Amino acid sequence: MGYVNRQEDRYEVALAADLPTGKGSVARVTITNLSSWGCRFTGPRKAGLGDIVTIAIARIGRLDGQVRWRQGRTYGVRFDDQIPQVWLDHMRLFLSQPPALVAERARVAA
Repeated sequence: MGYVNRQEDRYEVALAADLPTGKGSVARVTITNLSSWGCRFTGPRKAGLGDIVTIAIARIGRLDGQVRWRQGRTYGVRFDDQIPQVWLDHMRLFLSQPPALVAERARVAA
């Protein structure tokens, strides 16, 4: 899944979000991994490789991206635009339950 080539820090989070289904309703998903350029989420929505998705996060807004991989009900999304650092910090420290304090890469390197 390209883990070796990642340059940005990634955080294990538990963050509720919504994905519009295109039929006037939304699917509730859980973001489980977050970086400034993408995320991993689990949920009931069926999305295929290359699909464009919009992830709505309370108090943050909408993040647009493309599905890069899928394994069952778990998806990897690359955002169209980099998340500002202040948003990333707010999501991982204040919206995630529990807060994500340490980046994965920092734990591996130690």
